[in-house]
Amino acid sequence: MEVTVGDVAAAIEEFAPLTLQEEYDNSGLQIGRAQRAARGALVCLDVDEAVLDEASALGFDLVVSHHPLLFKGIKSFCGATRESRIAERALAMGVSLYAAHTNLDFAPGGVSFLMGERLGLAAMEPLARDARGRALGVRGALAQPMAKDDFLAFVKEKFHAAMLRYSVSDGVQVVRDVALCGGSGMDLYTEAQRGGADAFVTGDAKYHDFQRGVGEMLLVDVGHRESERGAVELLSRLIRKKLPTFAVRERVRDEGPLRYY
Repeated sequence: MEVTVGDVAAAIEEFAPLTLQEEYDNSGLQIGRAQRAARGALVCLDVDEAVLDEASALGFDLVVSHHPLLFKGIKSFCGATRESRIAERALAMGVSLYAAHTNLDFAPGGVSFLMGERLGLAAMEPLARDARGRALGVRGALAQPMAKDDFLAFVKEKFHAAMLRYSVSDGVQVVRDVALCGGSGMDLYTEAQRGGADAFVTGDAKYHDFQRGVGEMLLVDVGHRESERGAVELLSRLIRKKLPTFAVRERVRDEGPLRYY
């Protein structure tokens, strides 16, 4: 049975409708035609030239990413920006690009929920809801309370993090109730604190964020990319569920642009 780019998009959007995305976002089909037949999809967090090479080596002509390549308009295709170079190459190779970003974050059972699954949290529920009723982050309880140092080691292992940044929180020696938000979640810090969380795990915390509520709640920055690794697994799962005979692969080496020395 022929599978089109639109079929793949529909499989994802049944779970994460594009109407859920933020106004600034650009989720959906970015390059290509929905009616075009697809030979296979490579799923990744970010689109770069190495991703296009890997898709080509597999014989695939569709890349599905969590982060969109294109957020703003491109005024020229002359290689002046990273985005224009990658877009130009994708067009030349005949590779379609599709992204599911904040719509996947907001979907029930989305990115933050997957973070909770990694930690084995029980009784998970949204940390908050916005004016549109969209779920923001999650909170839940560990199967067993953990000493702070054991919890930090557990988080580092489960998210395959090269390092963690965490706050000086001498008032928290045992962690049981945990709040989570994938990506950049510091906007939910106060909600986590109000909800009585012992720890809040997210990414992209700034220096002064670690000074907030010192001693009251453990803030753990696991890294933006590390917090969203589950997005690749989820996107692959959604496609395979609806299109079981369609070829889907997850990026072999999805290391991203950041390194630790």
